[in-house]
Amino acid sequence: MREKKKKRILPRSLIKGLSEDIKSLVKTNEGLLLALEIIDEIPPELRALVVDGLSSSGSQEMADFFHVLIAEYGKELESVCHRGLEKLQMKGLDIIAPAPPAGRFFQAYVTRTRHTGQVTLDVAWENDEGLLDVECFFLSYNADGIHGFFVISEMPISEYEADRRMLPDMVRIDYNEACFMIHDAHAYNVNYLTRAALGKFIYGKYLAKDHELGAGEQIELMRRLTPELDSRELVNTFFYAQRYKDRTFINSIIVDVHSRQAILGQIDGILRPENMMVEGRAIEVKIFKNHSTVMAYGIHVEEGDLIRYDSTFHLHRRGARWFIDALHIDNITAMNDGIKESPFEDKIYCFVYEILDLDCLFENLEDIDDIREVGELPFGVHLRINQPENSGHRQGIFFLSDILSDVVINGEEMVIIAREMENVIEIDAILRQEGAAGLLSRHEVDIITAYTYLSGQYLSFDNMLRQENQELLFEDGLRLVTARYAIKDKERVKAKLNRLNSYSYQFPGDFEVFYECEERYPKALRAEYVLGNNWVTVSAFGDNELSRVRERFESGLRDCLEFEGTQIKCEGIFEIITADVRKQHPDLENRLKRAYLEKWFRSNLKPLRGMTPREAAKSVEGKRLLWSMFKDMRRNEKFRKNMGVRSVIDLKQYMQKVEIEKEIRS
Repeated sequence: MREKKKKRILPRSLIKGLSEDIKSLVKTNEGLLLALEIIDEIPPELRALVVDGLSSSGSQEMADFFHVLIAEYGKELESVCHRGLEKLQMKGLDIIAPAPPAGRFFQAYVTRTRHTGQVTLDVAWENDEGLLDVECFFLSYNADGIHGFFVISEMPISEYEADRRMLPDMVRIDYNEACFMIHDAHAYNVNYLTRAALGKFIYGKYLAKDHELGAGEQIELMRRLTPELDSRELVNTFFYAQRYKDRTFINSIIVDVHSRQAILGQIDGILRPENMMVEGRAIEVKIFKNHSTVMAYGIHVEEGDLIRYDSTFHLHRRGARWFIDALHIDNITAMNDGIKESPFEDKIYCFVYEILDLDCLFENLEDIDDIREVGELPFGVHLRINQPENSGHRQGIFFLSDILSDVVINGEEMVIIAREMENVIEIDAILRQEGAAGLLSRHEVDIITAYTYLSGQYLSFDNMLRQENQELLFEDGLRLVTARYAIKDKERVKAKLNRLNSYSYQFPGDFEVFYECEERYPKALRAEYVLGNNWVTVSAFGDNELSRVRERFESGLRDCLEFEGTQIKCEGIFEIITADVRKQHPDLENRLKRAYLEKWFRSNLKPLRGMTPREAAKSVEGKRLLWSMFKDMRRNEKFRKNMGVRSVIDLKQYMQKVEIEKEIRS
């Protein structure tokens, strides 16, 4: 007989204390934001349970707060909040959503820093008392999107205007333009599946309104929010925008619509989400009157390979401002491992720590000069300690040049990254004070490995390091990469998975696994999806394939997904096969083996120089590469065993697959 699942119960004293705290906060917008921060700190798997418990308070303040939670979290808490409102209605409370306070748009100001990919925006509303409620945004035109939000209530107009006079670099914009700035930043939250700053119950009005700003008006706004740059700075800023796929800003620095179409057509592939820009900068500038020629280069990571683009920019000056008129890509070079002069051959130092006291760690960080936040990670923050003369975006995009150290706080770990050992030791001595962190390991890695970690795609440094051994761990040429998401609406995600060309299994622990097959080759496995109560993982073979699978999966679901990071599964799709799973689904392992071998047989593999095993078996050179790969697989079996990685499919089965297909064709 199946054991009945025990209902989780929270201590009544905890719920009562939390309820009293929230009731004291919800009288102002500032207080509501603090109350939301309390709810947001609760682990996702317990959040609905806590909110359900709050309905026992029986207060009007809690009824109003439930409407704020619905506006803020949407489907994630909608059903539990509606249940709570029904309970409160039974106690005689008014559960109709309160009308938002009336206000008249007064003014909006934004910093003239759009070329940096970040702006500060203040929008002031005049209330019935003649005072201003000022809504303040920190907007980033990268994965952070709406990065920060706070409110200042009941500010005298004279005080507001005095503040504006003290900040002469801020530009006044109208309401439509303010809506566009917020829309444009929020689009990055949607595209990168990152959570926007708390406060959507207030700033949702901007997102709900169409900004009504045409393409020409958007370009004119970008130019008003960008200072005049010289030709070198303009090209370097172009690379900065290219790194973050900032098409809105790129459009604004190209001279006209015809040039815009030509240039964007040339760099369209580079702007794809899966391609990562590592370096890009102007190296030589020539100016003749109102024309300038700038020689530059950009280096990108595409499917693990380094590709260098040498380019010539032609610039035209109109008044005091330079614009890009034309771009010619002069040369495209694959920077292979054998290139001695490549800066990416250098080794850099990475110290990995366990965070023991987060508050103490942040106190230690305050003792470091010239430290700034570069960006947020799914579970932390990326900080950079610069050389004093470093001027950021104006110097272009480059890795660890003019940088003392990078410090990454990611979940429960911290990593210090630097070119020079003395820099690591200096930062180490500061950050480990008062027992804030404990050293776990030291590493020397290549720059691409470190950059991959800094991109925020991996859940831990250890997981990312598995890539260094991937040729041994994935000697058959297939590498399973997994993306993990938090989900807000399980039923919508499950409905999407059911529509795929897939079959599914229910697993112990209340999760379901879906296996999607190729449309062209129905026996070949394409992707694996594992669906839990408030999370889902998506796995596919290689970064490019995962990017395509994710794009298809995310379509129509972006509002209920939050991307958390990627990881590599050493045992691939067979990692899920345990003794219990074998008992529950005795047919699954063999079914997966057949689907996996079919996928392997039809995949373009690096060990075969881009050929599939099916193609390689047809030629003398291909057969030689196949046998060479089989020999490597045999040699690496012991390595895999020492690392505790199972080899579910043995070498004989790979060889049999090739031989059987040859016999079928003949």
